[in-house]
Amino acid sequence: MSFSSGVMTSDLGPRTSDVFVSVSCFMSFSSGIMTLDLGPRTSDVFKLIIMKDNKSSKTAIWVAVCRSIANIPVGDETICNNPVGIQLVHGKAKKIINLIQKYPNIFWKIFGLFSPAILSVFWIKLRTRVIDDILLKFVEEKGEQLIILGAGYDFRAETLKNKLKDIPVFEVDHPATQNSKRRFLKELGMSSSNVRYIQWDFERNEISLLGNVLKNSGFDKNKKTLIIWEGVIMYLTEQAVSNTLQVLSNLMSKDSLLVFEYFQKESIKKENPISRLISKIGVQKQEPFKFGWQPEELPGWFENRGFKIEKDMNDEEIGNKYLNENNRSKFKKVRKNWRFHLAIAGLK
Repeated sequence: MSFSSGVMTSDLGPRTSDVFVSVSCFMSFSSGIMTLDLGPRTSDVFKLIIMKDNKSSKTAIWVAVCRSIANIPVGDETICNNPVGIQLVHGKAKKIINLIQKYPNIFWKIFGLFSPAILSVFWIKLRTRVIDDILLKFVEEKGEQLIILGAGYDFRAETLKNKLKDIPVFEVDHPATQNSKRRFLKELGMSSSNVRYIQWDFERNEISLLGNVLKNSGFDKNKKTLIIWEGVIMYLTEQAVSNTLQVLSNLMSKDSLLVFEYFQKESIKKENPISRLISKIGVQKQEPFKFGWQPEELPGWFENRGFKIEKDMNDEEIGNKYLNENNRSKFKKVRKNWRFHLAIAGLK
């Protein structure tokens, strides 16, 4: 096989070539405009995917695109279900996604050639599943409130609406990203009466005011609360993370929990395939990785800020739990030196 400008030049037949074009599209967009010349068949595809407000978070859009193929089994295995994500694509892009769903095995064979891309999709699928399981357990154990910090295009309030029932969901995020998401949901005719939208910039707004903003939106700090901080911490400074945790400690009851994702510090410092991929699509240039921990320093760091780490799960542990043997092997191969974690913390 030979490759030129991201386009397959060998003849692998109509089904395979169309799938490859969809993968090429997936990997090469920036600000809603294709960065590689993939020819007339794909020139407008990702213009149809990206939200209208180009000031919204590129990282949130990248995650949303990854989630748009979350329903596609990895080989013969479905990790998580995301019925809303697929609605992010329209027109030609929707046809491509439908093609991928029809021939998932061909898709994963081709996609597997690009380890940074497949690693990103693998991990987003896995972290979504883990956090969904934590949330559902929280609901079963009489949880009363949910806060999603840096919600992006998180659709849990909609996809898990029946299981969440009347639990209030407080979504906190940047105004541009949040407005874009709300327009998208309106276009789909989807809404959830229990969602309270809190517009917030973690790097610029005075974090000490967040508690009052939440309170004014109906949040009750005496109720059992789950706080989800997914895909955010690595883009903040250490001081911003520390300040946010200080505020959260004053908002949480003794039986409340915080679940968060972090990258190991050594992974962030090193040049690696995933950072190069993200940089290429235009995400990391404006939203670079800034902060992480080494696992051994996490308990002490949180204890100094009033928290106790109850569980710290690395990507290998999560992969072993949710992936079959074949996919565990694939995940380990593409993971290389990159290390992801999901952790749960409560108050001391």
